This record gives sequence, C-alpha cells and structure tokens, in this order.
Amino acid sequence: MKTPEILIVEDESVTAISLAKRLKVFGYLVTDIVDTAEDAILVAEDKFPDLVLMDINLRGEADGIKAAEEIHKRSDIPVLYLTAYSDNNTLQRAKITEPFGFLIKPFNDRELYSTIEMALFKHRAEKELKIYKNHLETLVDERTSELRKSEEENRLQKDFLLNVIESLSHPFYVIDANDYTILQANSAAKKGRLSEKTKCHSLIHGSDTPCEKNGHICPVEEVKKKRGSVTVEHIHYDNDSIKRFIEVHAFPVFDDKGDVKQVIEYVFDITERKRMMEELKELNSNLERRVSEEVNKNREKEQLLFQQSKLASMGQLMMAIAHYWRQPLTAIGLSIQDIEDAYEFGELDSKYIKKSVKETMGHLYELSNTIDNFRDLFKPDSEKTLFNIKKSIEDALSLASAGLEDASIDVRLTVEPDVPDCPEVSGCQSEFKQAVLNILNNSRDAIVEKRENSRGDTEIEGFIAIRIYKERENLFIEFIDNGTGIDEENMSRIFEPYFSTREQGRGVGLGLYLSKLSIETGMGGELFAENVTDGAKLVVLLKCVNCSQLSAFS
Repeated sequence: MKTPEILIVEDESVTAISLAKRLKVFGYLVTDIVDTAEDAILVAEDKFPDLVLMDINLRGEADGIKAAEEIHKRSDIPVLYLTAYSDNNTLQRAKITEPFGFLIKPFNDRELYSTIEMALFKHRAEKELKIYKNHLETLVDERTSELRKSEEENRLQKDFLLNVIESLSHPFYVIDANDYTILQANSAAKKGRLSEKTKCHSLIHGSDTPCEKNGHICPVEEVKKKRGSVTVEHIHYDNDSIKRFIEVHAFPVFDDKGDVKQVIEYVFDITERKRMMEELKELNSNLERRVSEEVNKNREKEQLLFQQSKLASMGQLMMAIAHYWRQPLTAIGLSIQDIEDAYEFGELDSKYIKKSVKETMGHLYELSNTIDNFRDLFKPDSEKTLFNIKKSIEDALSLASAGLEDASIDVRLTVEPDVPDCPEVSGCQSEFKQAVLNILNNSRDAIVEKRENSRGDTEIEGFIAIRIYKERENLFIEFIDNGTGIDEENMSRIFEPYFSTREQGRGVGLGLYLSKLSIETGMGGELFAENVTDGAKLVVLLKCVNCSQLSAFS
C-alpha cells in the first residue's frame, strides 16, 4: 500500500517541525510544511497529498478555514483541523468546509494517529462510494434520457436495464414516486412475492402505511424533497424475525416536466458492518481503560523517579546549603563576640542590644528561609498550579549557584523585552525547578569534562547563557553552554532513562529524562537539544497562560 502523504499547514515553526517528526515516526510522508493559506492552496493543487493537517490561525489575510474551503473547491483532498481554539463561531465556520476531523491543541500521539487514520479511512470509503454512486447515477441518467426516445428504443433500453439490475447481487427496486408501488425489482429483492400493486413499505416492512408513519425515514419522500440522491438507514426483520440493519441508496428519475416520477433504490445489508463497529467500539473502550490504568501506573513510577533524582542531587544541594549558611553564621558569630567586647568597654546599652538583636534575627531569618527553599524543592508535589516561570528559574539558579561558583562557571539570564514581567505557565513548580536544576547540572558537568579533557586547562572560561523569549503565546527558554557538546550518535538517546556518557559513579542518567518527562508530560511543553558552536543548546517550549493578555497592554 502506498505511504500516505501529508501536507502540514502551521505558522508556528517549532510546532510544525515537531509535528513532522511525529508523523514520520507514525510512518507517514510529509510532502511540505507551509505557514500561509495561499501557499497551502498552491501546494495542495501541485502535490495533491492524501491529507492536509490545517491550523486555523495562519499568517496573512486568509486563515486555515478559508484555505480549506478553497482546497475543497479545487480538489478532493481531506482536511483535518489542528487548532488551539474551540469557540462555537470557529467550529461553525469549520463545519461548513466539511472537515474530516478536528483536533484541539495540545493533543497526544494516540489522538493524532487515530484521528489521521480515521480521516484517511473515511476519505477512502467515501471515494469508493462516490465512484459507485456515480456509476449508478450514470445508469439513471441514461435511463431518464432513453425514456424520451421512441417506443422501440424505450423497449430496448428497458430490456437492457432489466438485465443489468437482475445481475446485481443486492436488492434493486424501481418505485412509483406517487403511490409507492414497486414497478420493477430484481431476484435479490424477492421478485416472486410481487404483484402489480405491491407497495414498497408492504414488501420491505410488512406495513400498510408508508415508512415515515412507522418510525423510518422514507427514501422516496426524501428524494422528492431534495430532488437528488439520498442515503438512509432502516431496520428490517428477516424471515426468522432477526433484526437486520439496511442501508438504502435512492436516486430520482425525472419526467419531461422535471418532476420526480420514479425512485430507484439499491439496498445493502450492513448488519455485519454494524456488528464490527460495535466490537471495535467495545475494543476501543477496553483499550482506553487499559491505557488509563497503565498511565496511572507509569505516573506513580515517574514520581518515584523524580524523588530518586532529587535524592541523587542531595549531595550537591547540601553543598549549596553550606554555601548559603557560611556568611550568616559568620556574621552571627562576630555579633556575639562584639557583644562581649562591648560589655568589657562599657558600650553595652539598650540601644546597642536592640541593634544586635535585630541584626542577629535578620541572619536567623535568612537561614530559616534557605531551609524552606530547599524543603520545598524536595517536597512531593503532583498538583498543577500557575507559577512565574522567571521567578522559578531564578530560584533554581539560586539553589545551583554554589556548585556553579565552585566550578568557576558564569551564568547569565536574559529576558527579552516583549516577555511580560510575570509570565505564567501551568504545571508542578517543584518539578520544573528540578528540571532546570538537572539541565544546569548537566551543563556544569559538560564544562568540567571539557576542562578535564584539556588536561585541566583552567583558562577555559565556563559559561551558561539562559534566554527567555516568546512567540505569540509560546515561551521559549534556551540553555546554551560551552561544554563538550553532544555526540551526534548520542543525540537521539540523551533523553532516555539511565543513559549516561559519564564515568560510572558520576551520574545515573536520569536528569535529562526526568526533565523531558516533567516538561512534556507534566506541562504539555517540549524539550529538545542541538549542538551549537563550542557547546550545546537545550530549548524548553511552554504555553504561556497570560502572555497574549499582558502583551496587549504593554
């Protein structure tokens, strides 16, 4: 079978590239990636892909809905909408273009794959049905045209049509549109039971009244209303009183005045298809339940891994606590010694004591605050909240500063002007801080390793540059270091659990794996890496909750 070809229409480059990678993993071929409605229309007409993944909000004057409408006019290419907006007005506009699916961002791989597969299947099925319907409509047109010819030609055409319908394996009827009398039927329709006045509802349902009075949609009346072909579903009972699901395709035959004179019905028994669909529905339900159970189990394992990673970092963080406590403890000791000297020299009065107590309590508060910060980091937390991404990064930097200073590594945090003062994201704040700590520790180790590989050359100035910027409602946090970089052969494995290139005893290989897990699974973002000149770059992408709102007033 030919590999399905998919056109991606997405104006956010990072999202588009990520989507293309996921499609490649699924086994699809991405023909092109475009970011405007105009390019989407041109590429679709030129490449004619099997499916178009269409973002609704695009660059330029026209949006994705307009592009889908134009593609629908020009070619028979199915469109699947991808959007972060699900308001009623957008949905109503999108429905008019007859899409083959509608995915609300963010979505997981299972939702993406199943929706694409269903869209491709539905399009193939509709295409095959359309071909079949066109064939029948051609026969109907021929029949209508031949009725206007001479009597002899009409007789010959009638004989030909009888031969055709008799060869069909499914029931076929020609029905009088005015009184529901069956004019013609093939053997599959049990023609032997017909008389000159047999009504279609009498033969099919055993009823003396038309279908619409017995809870069924009447195909004859529907054809007369729409003046075109229709498809309806009925419930029949066979000779053994067993329920059968029947799909009726009905087509009009017009007279010289343009009125519907006859209706041709072609009937399919879809009972087996219905049964398979119910089994598939039940299978999907059981599968979803099992997936949910496994997800919960994996989440528990992930929490254990997070705690394991935190414990693995405890030695480094204890060094950070010692670094923070050294100065306040020294100041408290000097203050106590100074009280003794002041007493000996007669300077110890009420004013002096109040000043000493105030300074000492300030240092004690600083020590207590440090303990609270480290305790919050190690506290198990699975509840999602809104938090300030900039403040969280600064907190992580504060916790990692001792190790970075001891390694003589300079850290620079830059926030672009268009980023709000308090950019908020949704997630577990402690897990995000731990993820940042893991990234910082990984960069520190890469810089130290680079120096060791250079025979301990301390002249190599280590640096980590952190940059926060935004694109629309997305926040990007870049971590760039001048360490050893990442071997290309290891690039695809650095986020795997327990994968490490360090010597045994210098790392368990959980840091980057847990960072990716907390950012992508826990926060719905993305974490990816690439090499840069003299080092490596890790990029975190997160959805900003209040960026667009704050930017409007900036």
